[in-house]
Amino acid sequence: MESAGAISCSMTIRTRFSEKLVNRLMEGGKKGAARRLFDAALEMARKRIHGAASCGEILGGAVKATLPLVEVRRRRIAGRVYDIPILVTPKRRVFLATRWLVAEAHDALGRSMPKRLSGVLIKAYKGEVT
Repeated sequence: MESAGAISCSMTIRTRFSEKLVNRLMEGGKKGAARRLFDAALEMARKRIHGAASCGEILGGAVKATLPLVEVRRRRIAGRVYDIPILVTPKRRVFLATRWLVAEAHDALGRSMPKRLSGVLIKAYKGEVT
């Protein structure tokens, strides 16, 4: 545990993606609890990666690894249904990435949520996303 005067690296990260992730984690309108959970997960991820990676680098790497470029949509043309690849808009890319990260953390049972989320962030940072 850090001293009371020390500022954790997660307190300095307030990006659009991090706020979307906190909102996705929030249950019952408890944003403060979701923010603490997210901060704890980032701090755990920073400690588990024994390199020079800061929290910002970990979050940035996880974001780059999970943002989709293309998605497949079904189109009905002349009575037949075709799967057509379509470029994903930036807003939808963020939506899908936050949904996937939080869903993967929820699916990993047996540990506390900060530990599960930090594990997901580390896997995404290392490029081991499925």
